[in-house]
Amino acid sequence: MRHRFPSLLLVALCGLAPAVFGHLVHWSAWLWGFMSMVTTSGSLLLVMAGLSGGRAPAGPYESGETEPPAAPAEPPYQGTQVIDAVLPSATDGYDFLFSATVWWRPVPDHTDRSDSAFASLARSSIVSRAREIVRHEEPGRASFAQYLLDGELGVLLPHRSGRVEALAGG
Repeated sequence: MRHRFPSLLLVALCGLAPAVFGHLVHWSAWLWGFMSMVTTSGSLLLVMAGLSGGRAPAGPYESGETEPPAAPAEPPYQGTQVIDAVLPSATDGYDFLFSATVWWRPVPDHTDRSDSAFASLARSSIVSRAREIVRHEEPGRASFAQYLLDGELGVLLPHRSGRVEALAGG
């Protein structure tokens, strides 16, 4: 409490000085009242800045505790293409042609970059999923099959080997 007394005294004197000076030189009460508020506010800001010791103020949601270490970043997605894969339809002799961009990433336990089979595993996963979706569809419902594929293949799922996860888009 003792270290605050000089600061509060400074703020009070800065607020009173314009009032006393304004009264002596016959300013209007509005003018010296306004000047008193301005100098009081300014001196209070200076005192608060001086008491903070030059350190940055804590944000409204910050506490003095340190943050736990961040979780390791997930590996980024990589892209590959499936072009004109032939998928069977419900009618023998009529196939669908399937093309897509495949987005994949290694599963966190298998992030070894030396495995060049990841892109192939991702394509295999997407083509297998697409085959299961369209094999019951009639060739005349190709646009409906496209909507089914967009919805089902847009979900990130792991390959059966568990080494890569993939999704696809048109």
